[in-house]
Amino acid sequence: MMANERVQIYLGISRCFLYPDEVLLRRLGEDYSLDELCIEYTRLFINGYPKMIAPPYGSVYIDGRLMGPSTMQVLAEYEKAGLGLNAQFKEPPDYICSELEFMAYLWTQGKKQQEEEFRRSYFLSWAPTFFERVIKNTKLQFYKDITITARDFFMEDIRGYK
Repeated sequence: MMANERVQIYLGISRCFLYPDEVLLRRLGEDYSLDELCIEYTRLFINGYPKMIAPPYGSVYIDGRLMGPSTMQVLAEYEKAGLGLNAQFKEPPDYICSELEFMAYLWTQGKKQQEEEFRRSYFLSWAPTFFERVIKNTKLQFYKDITITARDFFMEDIRGYK
């Protein structure tokens, strides 16, 4: 796979796990309303009852809580690459979209080894569980389809390591 393809996949998957907006809606066409997407996003990733169904944060899966020690490890990885957090961005550093964008950034900077190390040692330690939770619990085909695509892409990646 060419670097540009990997970057586009990372950014495309990341875009789909951000809170839905008009930009996403235009890309999807007329299959969904913005209300439908926002309601399902909220149910899955923000405040499903009785608990959040698929928290999009690595620390929840690795440390058993939000903002655990692994969050600080992710932040350290960002800083090692010369990046910091935007003060206006309100998500923790281990938000799935941030991690995907970080991996895309590393590829664009020619830091393939650092990206691979981050992906293998951190991202793939929690993302497959997140993907399975979304696939199992979503009520919208859009989230099922994008999550199956993400899961299959990364599972193929894992198989390539063996």
